[in-house]
Amino acid sequence: MTDGGSSPGSYRRASGLSVRWIEGEPERRLVVDTARGVRAAVGPRALTLLDLFGPGRTVSEILGAVLPVDVGDPARDGVLRIIFRLAQLGFLEPVDGRVEEGARPIDPFHEFGQFDYHVRMLADGPRVSAYARAIERAVAPGMAILEIGAGTGILSFFAARALGRAAGAGGRVYAVERGAVIEMARRVIREADLEDRIQFIAEDSRRIELPEPVDLIISEIIGNRVFNEGILESILDARARHLKPGGRVIPRALRLIAYPARLEEFDGYRTTLAGIERETGFPAAPMLAWLDGRIRGGGLVVEIGGGAFHCTPLGIGQEILRIDLESFEEASAEGETRLRINDAGRVNGILIAFEATLWDGISLDIRPESPETHWQRPFYPFSEPLDVSPGDEIPVRLRYRSGEDMEVRLAL
Repeated sequence: MTDGGSSPGSYRRASGLSVRWIEGEPERRLVVDTARGVRAAVGPRALTLLDLFGPGRTVSEILGAVLPVDVGDPARDGVLRIIFRLAQLGFLEPVDGRVEEGARPIDPFHEFGQFDYHVRMLADGPRVSAYARAIERAVAPGMAILEIGAGTGILSFFAARALGRAAGAGGRVYAVERGAVIEMARRVIREADLEDRIQFIAEDSRRIELPEPVDLIISEIIGNRVFNEGILESILDARARHLKPGGRVIPRALRLIAYPARLEEFDGYRTTLAGIERETGFPAAPMLAWLDGRIRGGGLVVEIGGGAFHCTPLGIGQEILRIDLESFEEASAEGETRLRINDAGRVNGILIAFEATLWDGISLDIRPESPETHWQRPFYPFSEPLDVSPGDEIPVRLRYRSGEDMEVRLAL
């Protein structure tokens, strides 16, 4: 054990921290402020670790103090993640700047599927190209920029690079990411030699405080079901607390487009299960009853993409909702439209796509007729299919309430 010395890998509690409780949440949490203005909410376990590090101890010593000798890797990794987060926030400081030899770094991807997901986002040409062009056009000398949901850091990379190319000096990017993937973003930015322009904050954007107001908010937390990653809640909060008067937002607007469509698999499941029952005697009725019950009960959403399902639009897409992300006032929305049928057939649901206006003349969309992206499109089934003919119209309604999933249904 050390007593405040500079053993390899020693960390100490940062000076100038102040702590207060947040009351009224499901569990009491703490807000910790640093002298440089970074604020984040942490749990009592994190506060205990801060106290244990005190004037200086190694990570190995802390693990030995808080974990049984025979503890498994998941528990050990859980403590390491908390220590990593405290260090990223600046609540822990290295005593001598060295990393403990043999210490296991935090894994930014907890499973291979996360690595694959982030690679697919980086390889999404329409997404990356549109955001790169919008950021290049939006960034001006000396700007303070906030990115919400930084992921592997590519949008912060574009912003920092644009600051470097702009005439004049100064400017800073605050890259906020609550997941462990922020560690990969730090490595990428270090490799790009842009560390002096980016400050990473490992926290939910709605829990942070920044040392200065920002000129530009950048976000790409658009989920497969559009709002399910909290884009409305996060941008509304960031605009109110962090954006300067006259500041801008990327994307500037979201437009949702509805299509009358047929999902072939719903009939396919019935055929497949009936065949299994004929060949094996295994009763298919309970499986089909579950499917029918979920469809009739509402709340079932099928995400279409990557060839997993076969969804055929039977009409041209119609705008059902548009949100100006620079001026909307509440994280709820609803819209209604009538979908015109072009092709005869059976419609059993509504397919939703989005178009994001990033900047003047720069947009990104996932309509079925557009180039494929990493996004999947949500399909909302009807309780009963509709037989339609060309010229028919179907009235549909969309509703989103903060904290809930988006609902799309017939407006009969």
